[in-house]
Amino acid sequence: MTQKTVVEVCVSDRDGTVIPFGIMNTEQAQGLPSDYDFTIREYDAEGYSCEADRNPEDSITP
Repeated sequence: MTQKTVVEVCVSDRDGTVIPFGIMNTEQAQGLPSDYDFTIREYDAEGYSCEADRNPEDSITP
């Protein structure tokens, strides 16, 4: 079985509040429509998050 990186996908409302959209693997996150304004977050082993770019060659690794 292939292990995949899991990310959190969020959207921001008009007030700037971040709303969780879902937890998915990187392939699913990269397949979301590009015209939607999603924030993709990765978490390290300690649970700290960092924003990840939606481009596969950038920060998230499938």
